[in-house]
This record gives sequence, structure tokens and C-alpha cells, in this order.
Amino acid sequence: HINGFIFTLILPDQLGCPMERLTKENLISFVKEAEKGDVFIGFPDLYQFLVNSFTKLPSDITAISSTAKLPFSTGQRLLAHEIDVMEIYGSSETGGIGYRMFPENTYTLLPFWERSTNQLKRRATHLPEELVHLPDNLSWQNNSQFQLSTRKDHAVQVGGNNVFPSQIEQKISSIPGVKNCWVRKMNLQQGSRLKCWIQTDISSKEWKKLKTTSYAWVESHLSPPERPKHIQIASHAPLNEMGKIQDWPL
Repeated sequence: HINGFIFTLILPDQLGCPMERLTKENLISFVKEAEKGDVFIGFPDLYQFLVNSFTKLPSDITAISSTAKLPFSTGQRLLAHEIDVMEIYGSSETGGIGYRMFPENTYTLLPFWERSTNQLKRRATHLPEELVHLPDNLSWQNNSQFQLSTRKDHAVQVGGNNVFPSQIEQKISSIPGVKNCWVRKMNLQQGSRLKCWIQTDISSKEWKKLKTTSYAWVESHLSPPERPKHIQIASHAPLNEMGKIQDWPL
């Protein structure tokens, strides 16, 4: 992801400061040995994991989060450890666009951007001037500050990657026996991956086989972030009392 490149390669190089990669093996020592002034670079799922896994996190550090909006509860728990939280808004296609300090709700444009109606253009650089189309609808407070509204492409974040449930639904619907399907991201209590509801017309005696086939299919046809980790088979759609599609429990 472009933010990983910017904040873990370019920025440490420009500042002349050391950078240590966080791994499963050094996680505990990394957190325990963090010192005042250190900066963590991560994304929402990582910070959710940290606040769930450690009763005490180092204070007086900065946590930079990007790739998706940080859940409010996660940000609050980081603040409770006296950690400064900065969120970066942008994408691999655009680079960094704006920043905010949690729990502020308003982003400030980074200094190399300027507003052009509802689009952006880069200030004078060696690059040709171009208007940049954003993946989200923005609500502008003034020419340098904005709030995020709705996402245009309906992407969701899984492990710091953009995935598109509607595209995944179309792919899974090609599996023999699948009449319709719905893909959603699990809620915070369920996990951080995708889940899938499959509607089928086949006999309930064949549901177990269809579920096995579906798990095997997603493993071989979808990238790891796109793969639903929970698949549910039913003869009906996940409808609420008003007949509308709703989220479902695992």
C-alpha cells in the first residue's frame, strides 16, 4: 500500500531515523520496548488487535493509521493509553490526501493539494497538472478542510486491503447450486474478515456438500482478503421483517 511505502520507507529515510518492522515474532518486545516519541505505523485492524491483546500500551507515542477509517471505539482505547492518534486519508491511486488527529471529525488537506470544486488537483510539481477523482464523496468545510461522506465504489477494508463485496458476490454466484449470495464484512464482535450468505434451491441434504465446495472454490479463485471466512447456506435470503436485506449473525 502507498501509505506503507511513504511512512515506513520514505519518511524514515528522509528523517534519518531507524525503522523496525512489526512481526508476529517481535510483537511483544516491540510494544514493551517502545519509548516516548516513537511512532507506530499501522491500519485499523492492527490497532484493534493491539488494544484487544495488551492491557497496557506505551504512552506518549504516536499511532498513524491509514487505509480505512479507524473505528471510534478503537481510537478511544488508544487515547486511554495516552497515545496520539493521527489518521491519514488517501489511497494507492492518489497518495496521501488529508490528515486528522483523532477524535477530530474534520480532515485537513496535505499542503500539496488544492480544492477544485468537488475534485482535487496537485499544486505545482514536476507532474502534469491533473484533476484527481476521489473514491469518496467529501463534505467541504472550506477550501482546505473536509469530512468524509459516502464511499462511491462501496469498497470495504480487510487487513488493510480494499475489497469489493458486490464483485465477490458475482463471482461466488457462478458456483453450481448458488441461486443468490450476499457478502458483508463481519462486525467487530464477529471478526475482521468477510462472511457470505448463500441462497440455494437444492435439497437441504446437499447443503453440507455445497458449503464444502464453496469454501474450496473461494480458496482457489479469490485473493486472501476477498475470501469469506464464514459461509452460511439457506433456502431464503437474509431478510428482516420489512423484507429488506439485513446483516446476519454467525
